[in-house]
Amino acid sequence: MLAEEKMNILLVDDMPSKILALESVLADLGQNIVKAKSGTEALRYLLQQDFAVILLDVNMPGMDGFETASLIRQRKNSEHTPIIFITAINTNETHVYRGYSLGAVDYIFTPVVPEVLKAKVAVFVDLAKKTQQIRVQAQELARSNRELEEFAYVASHDLQEPLRMVGSYTQLLAQHSKEHLDAEATEYVEVVIKSVKRMHALINDLLEYSRIGRRTKKLTSTNCEDVLQAVMFDLKSLVTETQAKITHDMLPSVMADNSKLYQLFQNLISNALKFHGNRPPKIHVSATLKDGEWIFSVRDNGIGIETCYFDRIFQVFQRLHSSREYPGTGIGLAICKKIAEFHGGRIWLDSEFGIGSTFYFAIPIEKSPLLNESQELAEMEVG
Repeated sequence: MLAEEKMNILLVDDMPSKILALESVLADLGQNIVKAKSGTEALRYLLQQDFAVILLDVNMPGMDGFETASLIRQRKNSEHTPIIFITAINTNETHVYRGYSLGAVDYIFTPVVPEVLKAKVAVFVDLAKKTQQIRVQAQELARSNRELEEFAYVASHDLQEPLRMVGSYTQLLAQHSKEHLDAEATEYVEVVIKSVKRMHALINDLLEYSRIGRRTKKLTSTNCEDVLQAVMFDLKSLVTETQAKITHDMLPSVMADNSKLYQLFQNLISNALKFHGNRPPKIHVSATLKDGEWIFSVRDNGIGIETCYFDRIFQVFQRLHSSREYPGTGIGLAICKKIAEFHGGRIWLDSEFGIGSTFYFAIPIEKSPLLNESQELAEMEVG
């Protein structure tokens, strides 16, 4: 078993006797204790390593503790490092307030009570260890996710060619032996061809799902009106076939990946067109600015979804109907979820079985462009 990594504790005081006293108190914690005799020396150490906590003397010649703390806070890597001021003078409230205003987490007056000091420092050491563990776990998780995405991409890509061969030779067999195949054999061939097509669709969706986590380009200002129009144009034949009516409110511009946002809208609207039941589909798209995010909605009058399936439908390969009832791979909504999260947002739904569904997804406004004048006026009128 690997030994637990030691945390660094920085002691800053111009008097060697005081540093020695602090060191003896904290020795039982078993951590790395780094000693600096001035603020300048402390800053030099901070350029080389990170610290779990800094014990800083206020009254030092040259650069005092307050000036040192101010400079420590200006460095990105140490702007949140806990600082405990230790002093024997200037115990008035103004003096203490200045210490806290510079980001001090505590203010201890000498003579120091050893047990109290040790307990307080131990808390910050433990916090630093937990933070380090979380950081390592996050890095490992990110690495694992990258490997899984890469595996899904490679595996899906490599499956395409043999599957293509199966489909091609099955079709050639059917054409070549058409006259010699009875009805049952012909049915078998058709099943194979349909299965190959379904497998192709499944692999393509899996490839797309694996690509979403890869940011290949920067987010840009994306006009959602334009994205929706492009989706409606590409779905025109399906809209005509189902006699659907699609309406929408004015949509904003957001910071997004244009192609991924297109896919998000396309998947949601395609689902609304597909799961329409016996009535012609009626679909309405809108967006509302609320609590720092744009909340988009795609409402339909389709077959609806029972409440118990709300979470399940956003998982990969989850289907509520057989492929004979409704075509699809069971990945579309999982892709939608991943796209929403890719943009720092989320996705959810509200539905009533047999009545219809409304899918919502949110995109944070903090990275979105400002509304243009016409959108601001529209919001004022609605309000």
